[in-house]
Amino acid sequence: MNKGCKIFTLVIGILFTALVVVSYLICENTFPAWIVLLVSIVVFILLFRRKGRRIIVIGIVILLVIANVGTFHLTNKISFLGGVISKVAAPIMAKEIGKAFTMGREETAQSNAVNAGAPWETPNGYEYEKITRDGYIIETLTPMGRNTENVIFQIHGGAFCVGITNSYRNLAVTFAQIGDGAMVVTLDYTTSEKAPYPAALTDCIDTYQWILEQGYQPEHIILSGDSAGGNLVLAMTLYLKDHGVVLPGGIITMSPVTDMHFNSESCYEKAEECVLGSFWGNGKFDPNAFFYTDKDEIDLNDPYLSPVFGDYTDFPPMLMQVGTREILLDDTRIVAQKAKDAGVDVTETEYYQMFHVFQMMGDGIYKEANDAWEEIRQFVEKIRKESEKIK
Repeated sequence: MNKGCKIFTLVIGILFTALVVVSYLICENTFPAWIVLLVSIVVFILLFRRKGRRIIVIGIVILLVIANVGTFHLTNKISFLGGVISKVAAPIMAKEIGKAFTMGREETAQSNAVNAGAPWETPNGYEYEKITRDGYIIETLTPMGRNTENVIFQIHGGAFCVGITNSYRNLAVTFAQIGDGAMVVTLDYTTSEKAPYPAALTDCIDTYQWILEQGYQPEHIILSGDSAGGNLVLAMTLYLKDHGVVLPGGIITMSPVTDMHFNSESCYEKAEECVLGSFWGNGKFDPNAFFYTDKDEIDLNDPYLSPVFGDYTDFPPMLMQVGTREILLDDTRIVAQKAKDAGVDVTETEYYQMFHVFQMMGDGIYKEANDAWEEIRQFVEKIRKESEKIK
């Protein structure tokens, strides 16, 4: 082997080893990472042994298959890219997120007005409508030429203070597609810079009643919410149950806020790697943050404010998704367990290495997000089939 080949081989060996060592560290010493690390070391050693050239080729092939370098995935459940984002980009993302969640009331109102009025092109085959209610707006996306009985009621996140954006209008299209023609209702609720709790919750309850008034049956309605929206989905269902209103057919939550104390174990353990951690992790939470609890004598144990304290008896089937690298991990775990203990049909899925509301990176961009949406599709189909049995 000439000098140039040796240098090239050495560089390739170092690069592969570096990649695997980094993925090993990021993937928290999991079993697949051990395999990749071991193969990498073996390949690196064999690079300097002539008799091992054939084994080298086999080893590199194995390494490529396991590491799946092209998409940065080690296995179906372990994302190298997710780890990188959590370790490296989380502080940067947290800073940007913090800007949105720590603006003054006037600034927040102006930003929300811009986002709400942003141009958005309705995709072919759908009808899009804005319906002005008392202090808030409902947006509907309905498949053209389809007489659907199903509704997906989407409640957006944004720490209660950030209003609707085009990202959620795009998600409405995704929901319509996986909902097999369901009408998607997206609520632009009263954000907290305008009025604190329970204004947003009241809008959610009113919108649910509006959907019923349109002639849709409760069992044909699925509620979905992420982050603050997940909080509102759970709180609204608790309220409906407590007040004798027929509950929806199913519930989907993505990384919901369920305990406004922000003092669970994951709030401390995940604070350094979660995009929300620098603001609300490690016990740094301010009860008056993002205006939602900015009122006298607020009770953070109120189940309509912190659904973790609610009674989940007789709840409809639930799909709860969360990433393992976020301070809200326990918010999902605890509620899911409470619901299971109450006899509820609960599917709780923890996506390894994923960050807060990673589902927003779906549509072919991110494998775990695509996996999550496939799980949502299957859940929606399950609820639809159950509702058909009730007819």
